[in-house]
Amino acid sequence: MAPAGASRRRRGEEGLSKRRLTPVLLVLGVAALAAAPLGRTDYVIYVLSSWLIFSIAAMGLNLTLGYAGQISLAQASFMGIGAYTTALMTLAGVPWLIAMPAGVALCFVIGLMLGFPALRVQGHFLAFVTLAFNTLFFLVARNEDWLTGGPYGLPDLPRPAFWAFDTARNLPFYYFTLIVFLASAAHLAVRGLRMWRTFRSFSRTVHDAADAVLATADLAEKHAVGLGTGAARLDTATTHLRASLERLAVLGAAARDARATLSAFRGAVPRK
Repeated sequence: MAPAGASRRRRGEEGLSKRRLTPVLLVLGVAALAAAPLGRTDYVIYVLSSWLIFSIAAMGLNLTLGYAGQISLAQASFMGIGAYTTALMTLAGVPWLIAMPAGVALCFVIGLMLGFPALRVQGHFLAFVTLAFNTLFFLVARNEDWLTGGPYGLPDLPRPAFWAFDTARNLPFYYFTLIVFLASAAHLAVRGLRMWRTFRSFSRTVHDAADAVLATADLAEKHAVGLGTGAARLDTATTHLRASLERLAVLGAAARDARATLSAFRGAVPRK
């Protein structure tokens, strides 16, 4: 008991030290991201900004694949739908603060429209459905030049501007992307934990239901085996009874024949 208590206490101390170390690591990580573009060329800043953008897309994929456990290959198409919606509305004169939530809402609606039919399939089959949708979006984005600009995209797209904070230059745009990245990470940390707890409880419910079904099936199998055994025993008893009755019938017929023979023999013998 003493070694077990010591190991439990050691694990508790290690978990406490990790929890204390986590905020320090987060602060150091944010400071490293904030200092990463300083003194760099425009190309390096562009690459860092692109990395942050695709990291945000990977967070959305983590919700589907990591927490929900569903294989989805349509993440790029959802990212493209939101990007094209925001870009087209911005080019039409709609402020970015309105266009961006509209793109997010459209992605949500299309995700629901794709998700409800896909609920009938899981695993690799769900991956095939989302892969087909991703291919469909790629064909539309490449061939519908009047809407998407085709392979050349949408030129002269203005970057977001917030009063005194303008993201037209690469360095301000990087910090704007960093802010969105941190907000998405914080949302994932809160929302993802809730989703993980929900799916874990749902998984436990499913496993409990499956165990109950298996137990019921096992009990039903035992009853079926019992009924089958009883029926077999009854059939065996019926067979033995039928054989006994047949034997009795044969014996009865033999007794009748013997009685008739004895009667005939007595009639043939003269009495003195």
